[in-house]
Amino acid sequence: VVLPGGFQVLLEQKRAIFMPRDRMPDRPPRTSQVLRVPGETDTGKGCYRFSARYLSCSNAAVHLRAGKGREVYFDAARLRFPLQVRFRRPADRINPFGMTGTRRVKKVLIDARIPASERDRLPLVCSGKTIIWIPGVLRSAMAPVTSKTRKVLCLNVVPGPGSAL
Repeated sequence: VVLPGGFQVLLEQKRAIFMPRDRMPDRPPRTSQVLRVPGETDTGKGCYRFSARYLSCSNAAVHLRAGKGREVYFDAARLRFPLQVRFRRPADRINPFGMTGTRRVKKVLIDARIPASERDRLPLVCSGKTIIWIPGVLRSAMAPVTSKTRKVLCLNVVPGPGSAL
């Protein structure tokens, strides 16, 4: 809702947020960006910085995890490169780790209680056209680290001041 005097109101769940219109978060770009693997990638405007590095299974204490944090591990041989980071699109789906079938990304974010104003600003990491990680929320079932894994890809995200994480 736009108010007189240059203010805007966001209604989220059971709260109202009042802020100047010039401080409203920018909409993220609708294009995708290739992640440097190994290396660091900045999504621009100080929103997110991704780092990617390879680990060998012999010296990495890597456990199967749901990837709800800011770091996640994948079996590098089972991914399609280059990896890309992009933002949410209508009808996006993910196959959550530990579940069968796919779920709509919108529903995953609602269930994770991500405020509506932040959902479009969360990055999605993709291998080909498949979403493999929603940082801070969950990872997909694609390319899990197993006893047969030889090369582990470790992805880490550092949110900046303009991020939704």
